[in-house]
Amino acid sequence: MRRGFIIICFFFGGLVSTYAQPDSIAAAIEKIKSAVQIINYTYVHAVDNRSLADEAIGAMLQELDPHSRYLTKDAYKMQEYALSGKQVNIGINFILINGEYRVWHINPQKISSTIGVGVGDKLLSVNGMSYFSFRTLNDLNSFFAQHARSLIHLSLMNRNSAEKVQLSLHPELVSTSGIDTAEILEPGIAYVRIARFKKNTAEAFVRELTRLKKENMQSLILDLRSNQGGYFQAAIDIADQFLDAGKTIVFTKGESKQKEIFKSTSNGLFKKGKLIIMVDENSASASEIIAGAIQDLGRGIIVGQKTYGKALVQRDYFLKDSSVLRLSIAKYYTPSGRCIQKPFGKQKDKKSSRKYLTENSRIVYGDGGIEPDRIIENKEGVFIKELKKKDLVDRFLLNEWTFVSRFVPPLTSLPALRSYRVPKEVFNRFSHFLTQNNEFVGDKQFLQNRAKILGLIKHSIVSIACDPALAMQYFVEQDEEIKYVESLLEDNAIFSFYNISY
Repeated sequence: MRRGFIIICFFFGGLVSTYAQPDSIAAAIEKIKSAVQIINYTYVHAVDNRSLADEAIGAMLQELDPHSRYLTKDAYKMQEYALSGKQVNIGINFILINGEYRVWHINPQKISSTIGVGVGDKLLSVNGMSYFSFRTLNDLNSFFAQHARSLIHLSLMNRNSAEKVQLSLHPELVSTSGIDTAEILEPGIAYVRIARFKKNTAEAFVRELTRLKKENMQSLILDLRSNQGGYFQAAIDIADQFLDAGKTIVFTKGESKQKEIFKSTSNGLFKKGKLIIMVDENSASASEIIAGAIQDLGRGIIVGQKTYGKALVQRDYFLKDSSVLRLSIAKYYTPSGRCIQKPFGKQKDKKSSRKYLTENSRIVYGDGGIEPDRIIENKEGVFIKELKKKDLVDRFLLNEWTFVSRFVPPLTSLPALRSYRVPKEVFNRFSHFLTQNNEFVGDKQFLQNRAKILGLIKHSIVSIACDPALAMQYFVEQDEEIKYVESLLEDNAIFSFYNISY
């Protein structure tokens, strides 16, 4: 019994002996050991003890908080690739929908190596491994990245004939920063969208800021909508670009971790000038660190919807077989002292009315997440939200692309994208698709939401048929929330109202 406790202490660097009662740990270890022995000696079938241990550790961590987790060696490698600053290019983009990997976009420059593959085709296997082996799209792309410059074999099923298509490809590894776009929208107004904070995101952001300043950037819109986080240091380094030296960006503290403060340096490139951060309910973790710092320090305005509320500091502990315990060890706090993490477990319904004071003497509240200064209400309505939640538009296009593509001209320029209209034939076909799938049959809201539905269909068609960079340019141009934020930048009174100097 005692031997087991010594082993645990060795792997965790003494943390266990410092913060827990040895007797209770030893008893827990003995209990688990006894359970494993009983299962091995008496269970009706042979047992895979490695798999049993993986599942047991995962279940233990799920009891702690929503974000602590156990990663096998392979799963850890896949996650690291996802944030490594590298991206794989095999000429095909997949989408995970309804538990299946479907072909979403085919790179026109890779047509010769993807002959026989069409939009909507289903992925069956990769190098003989069933698609079930890849739980997420990140897992699949990370596998491709790990096999860059090696020959990989894909087996797909044609969406129309159900015949198998065999494909052999050499994945190319290309650099990616997590920055979707950085551009001048109007004279003096720059826009940067960051999709994920990767290892090289901050470095790339500095390059883009430098370029935009040379193009006479006076104001900046930083779009962090649906950015679920990534590397902590990237968020610190990006926030640093907007602040004078010596400002607290964020601090961390926990039961077993002393308070640690992260401050700005004198390296900021955009300390003066109007700044607006765009967020939504899917902005989390590193995104919330930036939004919270900018709001608390009175450097800019936060616009959008209340953020997700994920702010647990996590540390990786490697086990003997290179699997990893990703354990929450502390929480993030904004400069004013607000905890970004929303309550969970038994405390999840607990709301805090505690007030905090920002540097520019504004009152903010802390109950998890960042409340925007200007809220943009989601006006989609229940019907449109359900369409999106069930991926009905994308499912329709994947299943009916042979038909739909007949009504899609070459979309190779912004004028072509602006002028394209989804024809009634496609709209009627979508209505038929919903009826076939027993979705919203006879629902009056279908016709009432015709314009919004056509907008959703066009958005997905552009994503499938258009070059990704051109599609992004078009989406930014058409985004009503971005247009609203642009109007705020032109209103000096709003910055005065929030007591923000620029």
